[in-house]
Amino acid sequence: MDAKNLSELKIGQEQYIDVLVQNIKKMTARNGTPYERLTIRDNNGNEACVLNWGTPFTQELPAVIRLRVMTEEYQESPSYRMMAFEESSEKKENFLPKAQINMRETWKELTNIIKTIRPDLMQIASGVLMENQKRFLYLPLSEKDGYARQCGILEATAKLVKLAYYSAETLDMDKDLAAAAASLYYIGATLCMDSSFLATPDDILLGSGLASYSKVFEWASKNGKTDSADFKLLCHILVSRNKGIATAIPEAMLLRHLDAVVTGADSIQAELNHAEPGTITKVYGYGKYYAKK
Repeated sequence: MDAKNLSELKIGQEQYIDVLVQNIKKMTARNGTPYERLTIRDNNGNEACVLNWGTPFTQELPAVIRLRVMTEEYQESPSYRMMAFEESSEKKENFLPKAQINMRETWKELTNIIKTIRPDLMQIASGVLMENQKRFLYLPLSEKDGYARQCGILEATAKLVKLAYYSAETLDMDKDLAAAAASLYYIGATLCMDSSFLATPDDILLGSGLASYSKVFEWASKNGKTDSADFKLLCHILVSRNKGIATAIPEAMLLRHLDAVVTGADSIQAELNHAEPGTITKVYGYGKYYAKK
């Protein structure tokens, strides 16, 4: 009998289940036998590891397959062993966290704001975004934290741009610079996340700030935009964030705090959505929060 999700796999039985294979690690057992550990995801968003002791898995990742799996008990928890697999008719998008925005409408809203800022900044912002458009529109902002879903980078960016533009205007700062920086603040996530919605080595080696800076510097170098004062201020804002260099202009301070608000609010709300009204929930990295009735 086929299982629709991981929770339906029964101990001691072989069953079929459609899954997304996100990652593969080559392993070696204590007796020297090589095997693979596959990270899989079902269509309810549940993740698990499946051990493959047979022929190495050579499909291009991420891969959607119809997996024949043996479920066993190990240390009072389910353990999964791949017996075989075949092609699946399911789409990859069915296994990844769903977008919470309309991609086309949000992209239009974002670009409409960018069109209003002064020419030098508008050219850099729009140029970098268009060069990375496909990944920018589709990928999540993070693997596990805020906006870990389809269109996550776009969603977070659109919110950050609106907050930055109107906050800078209210506080008598440079709203064009703030909006341009906000539009590119998360562009580094296109380097830090892969198509399986997992973090890449760049996430650890560079981090979001330097990855965003590298994207902007690469485009500006190719298009002769590195000598302008606006370019240097823009780059400063991108690297002056949490755990980055110290802020030297008010707009950098503004973006640093708005970034914490945008990403933190999503992480906190995600936890509160699963909490019973009237209870207190501990949110990792943020403290305790009350779930409103």
